[in-house]
Amino acid sequence: MFLFRSFLIKTFLLFSRMTGTDKAIFYISVDPSNVELAAVLYISVFKAERITQYDDGSVELKIFDSSVLVTSGSPRFRSIVELRVDPHTISLVIDSQAFVATDLKLNLSSQYLLKVIDPFQVIWLLSIKEFSDGLRYLPSCTKCKYPSHHRPALCSEMTRWQLMIGQSLETRELLGIEPYFRDIETLEADLFRIRECRTFYEILNVRSFVGVLSTTLDELERFNTLLQGLHVVRALNPTYEAAGNFKNLLRSAVNSYNSLLEAIIPTGMARETRELPNPVATRARAADNWRQLVKRCHSARFLMNNKLSKANTREELWMSDLLYDEVSDWRKQNI
Repeated sequence: MFLFRSFLIKTFLLFSRMTGTDKAIFYISVDPSNVELAAVLYISVFKAERITQYDDGSVELKIFDSSVLVTSGSPRFRSIVELRVDPHTISLVIDSQAFVATDLKLNLSSQYLLKVIDPFQVIWLLSIKEFSDGLRYLPSCTKCKYPSHHRPALCSEMTRWQLMIGQSLETRELLGIEPYFRDIETLEADLFRIRECRTFYEILNVRSFVGVLSTTLDELERFNTLLQGLHVVRALNPTYEAAGNFKNLLRSAVNSYNSLLEAIIPTGMARETRELPNPVATRARAADNWRQLVKRCHSARFLMNNKLSKANTREELWMSDLLYDEVSDWRKQNI
């Protein structure tokens, strides 16, 4: 019964494979003594997650959006795994001595950036996720499941905002939210430019891209969404920015964001020379200005509530904890 159940699991995974998709299921058969060694290698390089350890020694892993079953056997054919990964993973594979590049002819399309063979004779076909795959670095809100995190706006404020922006232009102007609406539209356009820029640099030079440039684009995305959330807060709470030197901090943070964005977006000259920018100093100044703004956001709502003689809600306390962590994180980026 045990052997039959194990056979059914493996057969299901083998025939459930959806070739060429992110959410694929792959079957890797290796020598019995190498099952755990292979799993450890994939966890190390691909940051795989160990999902299930079966009684027969097989290991089910989750690698990005794909499931991979590593099991024992003597396959007649080499296992082939197709993954769409981030540039950091590409760099890890290139630098790893365990993977060897191959020019094996597999009648493949040019989408595969890297073809390598591991010590267990498994062929890995790797391509890069494009900006159109969405935000890889910004998880959805854990409470309201909004597509990207909206700090410092509360989940309830995001719900109110969605209702308000559905109103006519005249109504938005009457409510006084139209300027914030236009600012958010501009930031959304910037976000597309940032993702498009990421794709351009990844294709241009993957190995050089990994590092300061890749991290800077991640941070631009994060601060972009933070500014969007901040505009929502300001639109719904007129007295929010009355705290201390909030307006000056906001101005400095926005100027830093625009300067860094300008330094990152490839110009016509950069496209011709194929040189990657190195915005170390600009990034450090921006991170410092962003940290100071987030720190002010951490206290601004409490100061606003105090002036309104209003108690802080559990949702506001939750957001305060998130912003506190955000301040610490931006302090680390100021290098």
